[in-house]
Amino acid sequence: MYDFLRVDDQSSPLYGRHLEEVRVNKFDSKKSLDFLEKGFQQVDMEVQEEVLKYATEKLDGIVGWLTEFGHRCFKVKEVKRSIVDDILELAMKTTVDELSHFSKEYVYVIEAIARGYERWSEIKRYIEEKEKMVIHDAELRRHLRTLEKRG
Repeated sequence: MYDFLRVDDQSSPLYGRHLEEVRVNKFDSKKSLDFLEKGFQQVDMEVQEEVLKYATEKLDGIVGWLTEFGHRCFKVKEVKRSIVDDILELAMKTTVDELSHFSKEYVYVIEAIARGYERWSEIKRYIEEKEKMVIHDAELRRHLRTLEKRG
């Protein structure tokens, strides 16, 4: 984020300005449900418990998607399960679009992590099996740092 904003670059409009970082972690299912219920209460919208539970389960506590769900429901003045499905489709398209900007090596790193590989050696072995060649530690380190910077 800091690289993207160029906060250390004197030519950046944000250079020298105070920045405050706010990190929002995923909500658990109880907090997600509470978040949606309170939001809909604030705009006087009635909701069916089953739709909120579906949204909570499918949107997996990701605050941005929960907010998108609430906003879309507010715009159409109705809380519908199909809106959750539309958001899931959008999330999938967004993910595929993001991944299309990476080389296959980066995708392999993401795949390894998604499959539950946590150790350096596990991730490295997974990539080497996919690539059918040796990957050097410096290259894997670069891939991980780049992915971390991209969020």
